[in-house]
Amino acid sequence: MAILQRIESKLFRVGLQQSGFIAWICMVLFRLSLVLELLLQKSKPPLQNPLEREDFKKFFPELSEKISKTVEEPSRLEVKKLLQFFYYGYLHYLATGHTPKPAFLSMRALFCHSDGKICQEMQEFFVSHYSPHNFPPSAGILEIPSGESIPEIVNALKTQGYYIFKQKLPEVICEKLHAFAMETECNPQSSPNQRTKYNPLAPISVKYSLSYEDMLRNAEIRRLLSDVFLLSITQSFLLRPPCVLGPVMWWSTPYSKEPDAVAAQLYHFDFDSLNFLKFFVYLTDVGPDNGPHCFVQGSMVNKPKSLRVDRRLQDEEIEKHYDKKDIVEIDGSRGTMFLADTRAFHKGKNLQSGDRLIFQIVYADSLFGAEPHQTVVDSRLNSKLPSMIKQYPAIYSSFTLI
Repeated sequence: MAILQRIESKLFRVGLQQSGFIAWICMVLFRLSLVLELLLQKSKPPLQNPLEREDFKKFFPELSEKISKTVEEPSRLEVKKLLQFFYYGYLHYLATGHTPKPAFLSMRALFCHSDGKICQEMQEFFVSHYSPHNFPPSAGILEIPSGESIPEIVNALKTQGYYIFKQKLPEVICEKLHAFAMETECNPQSSPNQRTKYNPLAPISVKYSLSYEDMLRNAEIRRLLSDVFLLSITQSFLLRPPCVLGPVMWWSTPYSKEPDAVAAQLYHFDFDSLNFLKFFVYLTDVGPDNGPHCFVQGSMVNKPKSLRVDRRLQDEEIEKHYDKKDIVEIDGSRGTMFLADTRAFHKGKNLQSGDRLIFQIVYADSLFGAEPHQTVVDSRLNSKLPSMIKQYPAIYSSFTLI
């Protein structure tokens, strides 16, 4: 399987570089490789509307025409090729649950070419195939009343791209999560195959990440993954029931005084899936020197053409196109919670002192593009999460009960 996937990536690169007969042959061989991969695929397909595959075939010509109209003539041939790789790769995803790398890379490139229009069009397509869930009423995150309405939150997300909750995660939960992160071995970015506990007195990396398996052992993380208020918000934002891609938790340190591109300390926009939303919690106090999340409000759409690039950007490039009042640093004491549409320009500011522990949940409109993994959850756990997985299997399709 790995050999086929390497071949597909090679065909993608050559197909984009060449034209005429060679490009056509690359596409034919790519499709044949996907057929062979489908025959060998052992993983289960995603839970979905069975009509989606056939309807996507009918929808694609309209999608292709709309995307082509957004680009200028010199780029149209490349966009046509990208659309073909995306089309066959998306059909393969629907059949197998696996996203071919060329299809994911095509989505990224098409996002840049079309200024995100491909995601908007796919969202409209999804709306016609998925009915919203009637989640139980919820007063707030973890059922803590906050007085915040879902329409108010979604409106802020649609206009400025982020929303800071009025309530904070209770201190007792923050302390438990902080202690858990101190006691659990992490993967340092500088040595990703190494497992070590974070030592704030002697950091060896700019970033330390916790594993899915370790995080699912934590009762507070399982509670947040089960939270109905967050599911209701993301459903209203995505216009369909979300898929929970999983938790993320990491330490950031002042190990390097210069911004680290790999640790996302330079401006960029994310490509986790077609449409997605991220929930963040600061588990340490975060001020100007402790790595605040920097966000260019309103930049989810109408990006300047010169910034529609799949790379990290320097501060000067952002400041050239956006007013300083639109470049926001999200500071906050421990327990600060916020949502962000990270298709907008953003970064984590490099730390000058202290450290930052942050927790995140990613919600998406599908598992297309998501890194393939199955997070195992023990069904015997005294927790709400196993029952939520049983009740909403499509939402938790990246989780497996044992």
